[in-house]
Amino acid sequence: MVGLILVCTSAMSYSVDEVDPGLAEIINFRQYSESFASSGQPSREQFSVLADKGFERIIYIAFTNNRN
Repeated sequence: MVGLILVCTSAMSYSVDEVDPGLAEIINFRQYSESFASSGQPSREQFSVLADKGFERIIYIAFTNNRN
Protein backbone atom coordinates (compact mmCIF):
# COMPACT_ATOMS: atom_id res chain seq x y z
CA MET A 1 0.00 0.00 0.00
CA VAL A 2 1.36 3.41 -0.96
CA GLY A 3 0.90 6.34 1.41
CA LEU A 4 -1.22 9.34 0.57
CA ILE A 5 -0.70 13.04 1.12
CA LEU A 6 -3.97 14.90 1.46
CA VAL A 7 -4.32 18.65 1.37
CA CYS A 8 -7.63 20.15 2.35
CA THR A 9 -8.53 23.74 1.62
CA SER A 10 -11.88 24.39 3.27
CA ALA A 11 -14.47 21.91 2.01
CA MET A 12 -13.07 21.61 -1.50
CA SER A 13 -9.81 20.41 -2.97
CA TYR A 14 -8.23 21.99 -6.00
CA SER A 15 -5.81 20.77 -8.63
CA VAL A 16 -4.06 22.30 -11.61
CA ASP A 17 -6.22 21.89 -14.70
CA GLU A 18 -3.42 21.24 -17.18
CA VAL A 19 -0.85 18.69 -16.02
CA ASP A 20 2.32 18.11 -18.02
CA PRO A 21 1.88 14.87 -20.04
CA GLY A 22 5.12 13.42 -18.63
CA LEU A 23 3.85 13.93 -15.09
CA ALA A 24 0.35 12.67 -15.91
CA GLU A 25 1.86 9.21 -16.54
CA ILE A 26 2.77 8.88 -12.84
CA ILE A 27 0.16 6.81 -10.96
CA ASN A 28 -2.46 9.04 -9.28
CA PHE A 29 -0.46 12.21 -9.99
CA ARG A 30 -2.28 15.33 -8.78
CA GLN A 31 -0.68 18.76 -8.96
CA TYR A 32 -2.20 21.26 -6.54
CA SER A 33 0.12 24.18 -7.29
CA GLU A 34 3.42 24.86 -9.06
CA SER A 35 5.30 23.61 -6.01
CA PHE A 36 3.06 20.89 -4.50
CA ALA A 37 1.80 17.58 -5.87
CA SER A 38 0.98 14.07 -4.69
CA SER A 39 1.08 10.71 -6.42
CA GLY A 40 1.57 7.01 -6.12
CA GLN A 41 5.07 5.53 -6.29
CA PRO A 42 6.97 6.95 -9.30
CA SER A 43 9.14 4.60 -11.36
CA ARG A 44 12.91 5.09 -11.43
CA GLU A 45 12.57 6.91 -14.79
CA GLN A 46 9.76 9.12 -13.51
CA PHE A 47 12.01 10.50 -10.75
CA SER A 48 14.08 12.08 -13.53
CA VAL A 49 10.94 13.59 -15.07
CA LEU A 50 9.99 15.07 -11.69
CA ALA A 51 13.47 16.60 -11.31
CA ASP A 52 13.33 17.99 -14.87
CA LYS A 53 10.01 19.66 -14.01
CA GLY A 54 11.53 21.42 -11.00
CA PHE A 55 10.52 19.16 -8.11
CA GLU A 56 13.31 19.11 -5.53
CA ARG A 57 11.96 17.01 -2.66
CA ILE A 58 10.05 13.74 -2.36
CA ILE A 59 8.29 12.73 0.85
CA TYR A 60 7.95 8.95 0.94
CA ILE A 61 5.15 7.90 3.27
CA ALA A 62 4.54 4.31 2.22
CA PHE A 63 4.81 1.49 4.72
CA THR A 64 8.33 0.14 5.21
CA ASN A 65 7.29 -3.29 3.86
CA ASN A 66 6.16 -1.78 0.51
CA ARG A 67 7.96 -3.59 -2.35
CA ASN A 68 8.05 -0.45 -4.55
